[in-house]
Amino acid sequence: MPDSRKPVLNLDFADLHRSHPLVTVLADHLIENALQGESSITARSAATITDAVDVVTTIYLLRLRHQLGYVRRRQPYQMMAEETVALAVKGRSNPEWLSDDATAQLLECQPTGNLPREAMSREVAHALDFLQAHPQRLEALANERAQALLADHRRVREAARDVGQYSVAPCLPVDVIGVYVLLPDSL
Repeated sequence: MPDSRKPVLNLDFADLHRSHPLVTVLADHLIENALQGESSITARSAATITDAVDVVTTIYLLRLRHQLGYVRRRQPYQMMAEETVALAVKGRSNPEWLSDDATAQLLECQPTGNLPREAMSREVAHALDFLQAHPQRLEALANERAQALLADHRRVREAARDVGQYSVAPCLPVDVIGVYVLLPDSL
């Protein structure tokens, strides 16, 4: 006989959306654990061995913020837009910045081995140093995404027959919110 004092949780997963309280609580918990860096479930940085790469490859998770300005009936307005983008680079001495499709495939790769914590820390530090030495790539990406956002915004406004002046500017510097280093298992 079931215990009548315990609440029964009837959850229809079709009703589970991104603003559902359960999703909010879970996301908060995972983010807090990732920020503290002691969780085996989540991490903002990591290094692992995989057969999916043949040279050191790093995936950077970036937060891009854009300031959208528009003038309608001589009244200026300002809005902020935000997006998360994954950017990958293959190699360090002769880097090759990877396409969005190649980056998406890397996000699906499986680890084939583990590294000692010291080696992980060293690889993540190298990846951060590399990124600091190449700020122009992040700025170029931020400008590209700002132009794409402006084009999308104009299309929507034109479809709605809305008139006005529009501009989008990236907010620099770009925020690096995750660093994931993939090392080839052939080393």
